[in-house]
Amino acid sequence: MNAITPLSRLPTSLSWQTDIIILLSRGVSIVEACQMTQVSRATYYRRLNKDPAFKRQVERARAIVELELFEIVRESRDWRAAAWLLEKRYPAAYGTARDRLRYARCSCGAASAVIR
Repeated sequence: MNAITPLSRLPTSLSWQTDIIILLSRGVSIVEACQMTQVSRATYYRRLNKDPAFKRQVERARAIVELELFEIVRESRDWRAAAWLLEKRYPAAYGTARDRLRYARCSCGAASAVIR
């Protein structure tokens, strides 16, 4: 995966949205990207919900990272680190049964009954 370029080295003319997209495309979480750009998560999510172009760019950036991790899993002999990261970053797709039930907002109590 790519190394993270410190924001101090990024051109100052870039908007915070561009900075966040760059960070997300390098595997940084949304929480970390918001902290690094000094933008509140509320502001990030408001923009994400109001701006379809920004939402598409964010989804694309996150998909790029997911594909890179998938490639590591596919090609590596020691794939456990990438598999762990996929499980933690994308619990709906790669998480434990318990995580997937929670993510799906299961209200039947099955999530608490699933044994890890």
